[in-house]
Parts: sequence; C-alpha cells; structure tokens
Amino acid sequence: MAERRIDLTIDPAMAYRVADLAREYQTEDMAPADDDGWEVDTDPGDDPISSAEDLIDAADESDVEVDGIEQELQDVVAAFNIDAKSDLLALILVGRGDFSADDWSLARRQARESVSDQLATYIEETPLVSDYLVEALEAMGYPQSDFE
Repeated sequence: MAERRIDLTIDPAMAYRVADLAREYQTEDMAPADDDGWEVDTDPGDDPISSAEDLIDAADESDVEVDGIEQELQDVVAAFNIDAKSDLLALILVGRGDFSADDWSLARRQARESVSDQLATYIEETPLVSDYLVEALEAMGYPQSDFE
C-alpha cells in the first residue's frame, strides 16, 4: 500500500462502488443456469408459440429488461464526468499492471486518450476488473477498509 495518496478526480468511494457492482454483475453472469438438467422437448404440439411468425411477434412484444445490477453499473458510470471516467479507466490500467502507481500521470494520459461512452460495457466485459480497481486504489493510498 502506498504511503501517500495520489489525487484522483474520481471519488475513491465511487470507484469502490463500481468495483462492487462489477463483481456482483460478473458473479451473477457466471452463475449456473437453472436449467442445467434440461431435456430437449421434441413435441411441437405443446409449444405455446406454434409458428416462426408468432415467435417474431412475441419477441417484438417483450422488451429485453436490463438486469438491475447492470443498470446500476451503467447509471453510475454514465453519471461520471469525463475526468472521473478517465481516472476510472486509469485505475483499471494500474490494477492490471499496465502502469504502476508511480506512473499515474502516464496511466491517466493513456486513459484520457482511450475513454469512451462504452466504459460501462468495457467494465462489464473485463474479467477481474473489480480486482484491478481494488488493487489500484490500495496502491494509490486508498485502502478498501477506509471505504467500507
């Protein structure tokens, strides 16, 4: 853990919240499906939707709902200004070892050049992103115990 704190434009508590949401989202996404012992139904007579047209109509009528955790993660990241988003991405870069905490200005510069509106999706799709955020925050002088 670093002895000095490096100034961040993102509130460390919010960065820890993103890490928690990412962990919850990825854990939920990896949970085994309830249908693990399912059998293939070969009898079309008992299907509630009998034709391809009915299937398309049913799909059009049902909106795909975004999971609550996913929505919260997207909302939290969307609420950040560009500087906070850049710092969040820079923390990920530091946490995964692309940069050290001592190279924060380089990590921040790289993040500013790379940050996009798809940051929440990137967070959702990056394995271990919650670990990267926690490791980086602790290396930058913001231990998790201070924000629990």
